[in-house]
Order: sequence, then C-alpha cells, then structure tokens
Amino acid sequence: MEFNFYTYIERQEELVYLFNYEDKRLTIVNRDLFRLLEQGSLDCLASRHPTFYNELVQKRIIVPEDYNSTPARIGRMWERLRTHKIFYLTVNPTMDCNLRCWYCYETLCPQSRMKPETIEATCKYVERYALNTPNITCLQFALFGGEPLLQWRQAGRALGHRVRELCLAHNIGFHLHITTNATLLTENVIKEIVSIDPGASLQIPIDGGESAHNSVKRYRNGRGTFQRVLANAELALSHGLRVNLRLNFSDNTVDSFAELTPRFEGLKHQHGDRIGFNVQRIWQAKLNPNLAEKAENLIVKIDGLSGKSNPCALCDLCYADYPNSLVINYNGDLYKCTARDFSPANRIGTLGIDGTPHFNARYDKYISSYFGKECQECLVLPLCSICTQNRLEAKLAKNQCPKDVTVTERKHDISIAMHNLYHKYMRTPALLVLLLSLLPLASFAQTIRGSVHDTHSNPLGLATITARRTADSSVIAGAVSDSTGRFQLPQPSEAAFLQCSMLGYRTATTSMAPEVAFTLEEESQELEAVRITADRVQQRPGGYDLQLAGSTLAKGKRGQEVLRMLPGL
Repeated sequence: MEFNFYTYIERQEELVYLFNYEDKRLTIVNRDLFRLLEQGSLDCLASRHPTFYNELVQKRIIVPEDYNSTPARIGRMWERLRTHKIFYLTVNPTMDCNLRCWYCYETLCPQSRMKPETIEATCKYVERYALNTPNITCLQFALFGGEPLLQWRQAGRALGHRVRELCLAHNIGFHLHITTNATLLTENVIKEIVSIDPGASLQIPIDGGESAHNSVKRYRNGRGTFQRVLANAELALSHGLRVNLRLNFSDNTVDSFAELTPRFEGLKHQHGDRIGFNVQRIWQAKLNPNLAEKAENLIVKIDGLSGKSNPCALCDLCYADYPNSLVINYNGDLYKCTARDFSPANRIGTLGIDGTPHFNARYDKYISSYFGKECQECLVLPLCSICTQNRLEAKLAKNQCPKDVTVTERKHDISIAMHNLYHKYMRTPALLVLLLSLLPLASFAQTIRGSVHDTHSNPLGLATITARRTADSSVIAGAVSDSTGRFQLPQPSEAAFLQCSMLGYRTATTSMAPEVAFTLEEESQELEAVRITADRVQQRPGGYDLQLAGSTLAKGKRGQEVLRMLPGL
C-alpha cells in the first residue's frame, strides 16, 4: 500500500489532515497517531491499528501500489461534460455599461443594443437547437454584458418571457440568471424578473467595504455605488429572488471586507439559503503567500455564514467547456467564454437570422482542446477546470499545460478544497469519531464488533458508539456505525462499558463483549424554551459564541486543550 497520488497532507499544531482531493474525502488525526504512518510501513498499520488503517483504505487515502486512477478520472470528467443535463445559454443584450471598473477585461461599446431581428434569431436558436439537445432537462438562461439591465426593457425582458414559454412548451426546466452591478435594479425591474422566474438568481459584485467598493465601482461623476448596490440586493431578496454576492478581492481590498461581516450575518440570518457569498480574486492580483493567507481568513468568515468560497487559480469544471453551452452577443456573434473580451478574434461563429449557428475554425479547435498528455501526470487534475479557452490562447506545445499555476497556488487550491470539506465534517458526527480515534493506543487490546438497529430491526447508520471507563465514564475509544449499522472499535484493556447514542433515539449502554448489539428506541422531545446563562455570550446565525477570556477555560491555549476540559462536548 502507498499514499494516493491525490492525497494531500497538512500538519497544523497537534492535528494532521489527510485529504484525498480526488474523491473529496478527509480524515483528521493527531500527531501521535500519524507517527504510526511515519514509523513503519502502511501494511504494518493494518495489524497495529486496524480501525485507522481501514479508514484510510475506505477513503482511498492509501491505495495499492499498482493503483492508477488518472485514466478513470479523465474518463469521468469527459463523461460529465458530454452528458450534462443543463444547457447554458448566455445572452449579452448590450456591451455598454454605466460604470467603469478598473479591472474590467471587456471592451465596452457605447449605445450598443440587440436588434429585434437578433432577438428573434435567438429565440429560433433556442427552439430549433438548444431545446432539442439530447439529455437536457433544464435551460439556464443568463443575461450578461456589459450591464444587461441597460437594455432590460428593450431586450432582456422580452427574451426572458419568450425563452421561458419555449421551455414550457418542450417540457424543459427554465432558470433565469442575471449578472448585474445592481445599480439599475429598481423595484419595478425586480417585479418583472419575478414574473418571468420567481426563483431567478442574481450575481452582484461587491469590491470590499464601502470606501474600497466606491473606489472601484463609481458613476462617471465620481459618486460611489456601495449603498445603492446593497440596498437593491436586499430589495431583491425581500421579493424572493436568490442573490449571490461575489466578493472580489485584491491586496488593496481584502482587509476591508471585515467591516461587512455584521451586515452579511444579518442578511444570512434573515434570508437563509437565498443569499450566498462567493470569494473571488481579481484576475490581475497575483496570489502571493500573504494574500493567500488573508484570503483564507476571509473564507473562514464567509464559510461561517453559508459560503461557497472559491478564490482558486483552479476550480470545478467550467460552464464554457460543456458542449451544451453558448454565448450570443448583442450583434449575433457567438462565443463560448464570458471571461474574455467579446472581440471578433475570440468569436467562434455567428448566428443566422433563422437561428442557425454558423461555427468557424476556432470552434473546431475549441471542442478538440480538452485533455493532453500532461494531464496524466498533473497533481491538480481533480481540481482542474480544463479551460479550453486558456489552451487556445497559450499557443503552447501540445503536451504542455497552458495554466501558469505556481506551487503556492496549487497548495492553496488543495487547501481551500479541504477547508470547504472540513466544514461539512463539523456538521456530522464523523468528526467526533475521528477525534475519539486519536486516543492513546496503549489502552487497547483486541477489537469489539457490533451492530445498531431500531426497534423495527432497521439498521441505523451514523450512530455514535463510545467505550467509557467504569470509574468515571470518561471516553477512551469511539466509532460510528456504517450504513448497515455495523461498527468496530478497539477494546480497552481496563474496566469499561459501551454506550450508543444517536439524535432522535434514547441512549443505550451495555457491558463489554467481543460482539454486541444495540437496539435504540425512538425519542422525540421538543423544548418549549431554552435559557442560556453565561458571561459574554454572543448570538450568531446557527448558534452562540462564548467568550472564554478571563474564565477558567482560558488556561487552555489550544482548541484541543479546551476540548479536553469539556468532556462530552
């Protein structure tokens, strides 16, 4: 056995993170347990600590020496691209904008607008081609630009209604998405958006705290837009729309987001899952170690709210790489990527008046530029977005990666992916088991096996089983039942008993035995009121924070030391 090529190991104080980023699986152990891996072979670990060994095997953190998952990984990525069930259609009603952001990559075209014949051709394309694409179940209709709301009444609104009606006639799902700076997002516009799609979504960029945002997004007279943008975003939320705030950061603005945290917390508390946050690095800002650290600190705060955070040099598969995607410019030019200037040099064809797409040679190159030989040996392939646009622009040798991704960026991307999964573990009992498995090995002898069922003999997965000292009921070992209700844990060499608990069931106990069976009785209890009494308690969305400074717990300098002082937490 050996470590998976796609296993990332990160040491932080007393804990070690073992992350299989191909399958997005994480195991957290302390340094004492990790030393077992460093002191001997992985095969020896199977006999010394079978629970830990099985955990690593199950999550493919360690794999057989002849294991090679890369070809299968590429095959799965290609299959995912080819059989995607969503058609992404993006329309630019205009390439004009009422703001002038310094980092914008687009060449604006003042007074540009979509002519009626182009609107009609777009609808014909949707009916004749997009909705007849095999396998699709939904069409995502996106308005981009420029600032698309400049041409909302002339083009965007009419297109939205027409495309939705065509989708309904073909029994295909419809979703409206608009990328906007929100300065023109009036209540009347919001109501019109709701009339097209009550579940429509908006992406609205925020460029830092008020001063930082206003230095980037301001009107031509120099007046800032911060207050109007946030007010309009909140207005859209109050009408039931979904809003994703894209937090654009650079070295100059990343620190200023701290002042927005209370306001974001209030929005999250009020609107729940209808508001999201997406942390993105401005493309001109290089990801140096200092900026990477600040970005991760920002992500921690945003993840605590809801967050989908992805300031990575790499990311998941890009919408533009799906065969089922197309961008139609206001003048009928066709593109694949919205992250580049909509210039004649970048277009992949033109749209005929009858809705027929006429593709050019660039389109042929685009759809044939997916994977190269270099992908077979790439460390970050599971996190790669492919990006055929980069391949076309790089003009490199056929087997050379077009992405100039530094070692710092590679480690940062893997760390971000691990960080996002870490928050998922915090919401499940799995982390409890992983922490329990960190206890000293000297206390254990042989293995205890067992099962957990309810009173109807149905197996219960994710039940927590702990071995506790008879003297003081302190925990000395633990496990979680699998989907079949089975579990195993090392048997302590000292006097102890077993306890089994699960949310919604009465806790059960039993004496030690080589094979045990728990039958849990359902328990439903609702509390009418809860009183929390403690010094310096602060409420936050999803829970409470207790300030430990000045208390007896403050003598624990690390989180793990505090946990040791709180048995049963």
